Amino acid sequence: MAAEKAFAEYLSVLNAVSQSGGEGVERLEHLVSASSYEDAKALAAELKQNRHRQTGNISFADVEFQQHFRRGDGEIVVVMTCIDYSAQEIVNADGERLELLERPERTLFQVTLEAKRVDDSTRLVVDEIESWNDRPC
Repeated sequence: MAAEKAFAEYLSVLNAVSQSGGEGVERLEHLVSASSYEDAKALAAELKQNRHRQTGNISFADVEFQQHFRRGDGEIVVVMTCIDYSAQEIVNADGERLELLERPERTLFQVTLEAKRVDDSTRLVVDEIESWNDRPC
């Protein structure tokens, strides 16, 4: 499924940016919508400012197609997926693990992707990611 492939690429680059302490955030620009890119730049700036970085990877599983529709002159695809944080940690400049807000290791998310023109082709990019804590993974 194209949506699963697009989300996998996004998450892989997001993991790399977070593991480098926010460096290379521009690699996300062609993988996300304009508003999601602003969010990614803010996250990268926060990591840099605090001298934090991620260890391990955030992963996902169980992608389920929800809907496909037109919005304006574009195409939207919505999927549900479980995002797994169990292998991810945030550490400070000394490598000490930071205690994050308590959250489950796996959380259900609705991911909205939109068709975006990139170079000479159209691809799905991540537009919104919304937590659905009230439904189990």
